[in-house]
Formats: sequence, C-alpha cells, structure tokens
Amino acid sequence: NYTTGNMQTYLTSNAPSVFPIGTTTVTWTATDASGNSSSCNQLVTVTDNEVPILSYPALLSEDFESGSLSSGWSATGLWHITNSCAGGSPVNPSKWAYFGTDANCNFNNGTVSGSLTSPVIAIPASASNATISFWKRYNGEGSPTSTTYDLARFRINGIDQTVVINGTAYPANGLQNGIDNQWQRVTVDASAFIGQNVTLSWYFNSGDAIANTDLGLQIDSVRLVTNEVILPTIANSCTANYTLLDPIS
Repeated sequence: NYTTGNMQTYLTSNAPSVFPIGTTTVTWTATDASGNSSSCNQLVTVTDNEVPILSYPALLSEDFESGSLSSGWSATGLWHITNSCAGGSPVNPSKWAYFGTDANCNFNNGTVSGSLTSPVIAIPASASNATISFWKRYNGEGSPTSTTYDLARFRINGIDQTVVINGTAYPANGLQNGIDNQWQRVTVDASAFIGQNVTLSWYFNSGDAIANTDLGLQIDSVRLVTNEVILPTIANSCTANYTLLDPIS
C-alpha cells in the first residue's frame, strides 16, 4: 500500500566548502520525515586555467627625503635636492629636487640647462603595464607650446614623453602645461618599455640668459610601478540526477 501527499524532504551532501583542482565526487542524500532516503553522486570538476597573478612592488620610489641624491641618481646643471623655495609637495613636503638656486629661488645664472636622471630600472617582461608618476611644479617663461625658452621635459631613455596632468594628455613639452607655479601630479604610460632597462630624466633648459627670474622646475614623489592582474578563468561541470521513491506502509 502506498500513501501519497505532501512530505518534507531534507537534502544533504558531503560537498567541501572549497573544491580542489581535479574531480571531486559529492554524494547527495535526500531523506524524508519517515527516514526513507535515496542518494546519488555528483562529479564536480575544477580545471585550473588561471595564469598566476603577479604583483610587483614599486620598481622605483624616490621622495628625495635624505637631502641628497640616492645611489644611482645623477644631476647636471642647477639640479639639486633642497627644502628651499618652498611650495611644498602635497605628498612629501620636506624635500624635493629643484632646478634653480636656493638663494634667489630662480635660475638666473645665464643660459642654463641640465637633467635629473634616475638609476637604470629593469621593467619585467611579464608585466602587463607600467606607469610612472611624480609631482611637478613649473614656473618659467615657456608657454605650453614653447620649444625655445624655459623648456621642461620628461624623458625615458632620452626620449621626450607625453604626460598626463589632471586627466589631460600633453605632448613632449608637457611639463610646461598645467597650472603655473603649483604642484600637480603627472602620470606617464611606460608600457611601451616593458621588458627593457630604462632611465627616467627631467630636463630643463632656459634657452637664453634673459628673464630667468622665475622659479624653474621642482620634482618630487617619483614612482614607477608595474603589475599583472589576470582574472581567473575556472571551468567547472556539475551534474546530478536522483529519483526518490517513498513507500509508506
């Protein structure tokens, strides 16, 4: 004899909270209020298609807080480390690199030019991107498009680079752009140099010996970072079928 009607059924399994790579057999059991039960097996397959996630620390991090050039850095012309002629970087306000003279807070020393240059940095070939950032404060005679007077350039391996200031990209003379005589954050996409050894440099050239009473160029908080972030791709298959027969006498 069989009785049919609504009957509460409980479903349990031995599934782990985290499935390992490979195939795991999960046993599901359905049990009704009378203690009758039926079980079936489910195969859960996890395939590892995920490339390892690589996260690199900053390849270059320089705040010039020691008061002198760190190992591997070099400077020509009027470039030096100082806490004079303050405008104060909003990130590290103690010291910065400066093309100018501390005594007068300008570059009125005739026709002057020079470069601040980083050590050689190896950008890993496995990196998916490379970004340079720094803060700059520029005050000079050069207009944003000037190629003659008070030139300010950022270079990678001696090549003038396009810079981004406040979301706007500027060409090779980009450090002359932005708000005059204020600290602004600059970013540069260096992904084209992945897998290469690079040096970073900041170049200033007065172009003449006239009207050189502006501040010049200050640089601070230099970073070169890379990372490789690849979202995981996990293929899984999961099937299960069961039939519950509930004889009640």
